[in-house]
Amino acid sequence: TSHHFATEREVADARTTWNKIAANRFTDYLNKHKEAAKKASGNFDDPLMWKGRGPPAIRRDYWDAMCDKWATEDFRHRSKIAAENRTKMHEATLHTSGSINFGRQKRKMEKEKGGSVSYKELFEQTHRRKTRGDFVSQKAKEVMETYTEQMVDRHGGDSTQHPEFDAMAWLTAVGQPKKGRVFGFGSGLDAGRVISSSQDSHGSTIAMTPPHSSTLPSDQVREVIFDALNNWLTQTLVPTLQTMGVALKSPASVASSGASYVPPIRDPTEAHQVERAERDDDEDEDPRIQDD
Repeated sequence: TSHHFATEREVADARTTWNKIAANRFTDYLNKHKEAAKKASGNFDDPLMWKGRGPPAIRRDYWDAMCDKWATEDFRHRSKIAAENRTKMHEATLHTSGSINFGRQKRKMEKEKGGSVSYKELFEQTHRRKTRGDFVSQKAKEVMETYTEQMVDRHGGDSTQHPEFDAMAWLTAVGQPKKGRVFGFGSGLDAGRVISSSQDSHGSTIAMTPPHSSTLPSDQVREVIFDALNNWLTQTLVPTLQTMGVALKSPASVASSGASYVPPIRDPTEAHQVERAERDDDEDEDPRIQDD
C-alpha cells in the first residue's frame, strides 16, 4: 500500500527534503561531468571548451547552454565568492560521516542499536574523530555542550526522560539559521522536518534564547527556516532543471496545492542505478573528516 501523509505540512516537509537531496545529487552529478569534460578538452578551464562533451543523460543543446552560462563573468564571480565562503566556514562544516548523509547515518545507527537514536547521539557520532574521540572542531564542541545544558534545564537531569530532539534547545545552541541551513543538519536530514516533528511530539513552543537575542515562537522559527529553504530552491535548482525541460514545482506551491508531482526518471536503468547507489552508500563510509 502507498504511504499517505497525515497533514499538508508533512507533504510540504517531504517535498522540501526530496528537493534538497535532489539538489545535492544533481550538483554532484554536474560537477562530476564538468570535471570529465574539462579533462577531455585537454584540461582547459574555459567552459566553452567543454561543449559537446556532456553526459549521455543530458541533451547536447542543454549541456552547451549550461557551458555558456558557466563561462559568463557573473557566474565565475559568484562561483569564486562561494568557494571563498566555503573556505572561511570550513571549521563549521566538518564532520566524520564520510559519504553517508546524516539521515541515512541516523537510520543506520537505529538499525544497529535496535531502537531510536537521539540527535545528541547522532551529532556526537558524526562530529567526533573515530580514533581519539575528540570533537572535529571547537564549534562542534561548544554547540554540544550548550545543547546538553539546555536539555538539562528544559527537561531535568535524567537523560532517559529527555525527548529524542528538542528543536528550540538546538537553535539556542547554534543560533539562527543562515541561508536556510542550521548547523549540525547535513543534507538528507531536513531541519524543518525534524524541528516540526520534535515540536509535534514534545510540545516545544518557545526557545530558550541567549540574553542578547529575542524570544521567537517555534512556528516563527520554522517559518524562517522554510522561507530560506524555499528561496534557495526557487533561485537555484528549479531554474536549472527548467532549462533542461523538467517541470518542477517549488515547495511552496506543492504545499499549497497538496500536489504530489515527482519529476520522472527518463531511463528505467537510471532508476536501477539510483537504487544501487542508495544501497552502496552504506558501504561508503569514510573515516576521514568530511565537509557538511
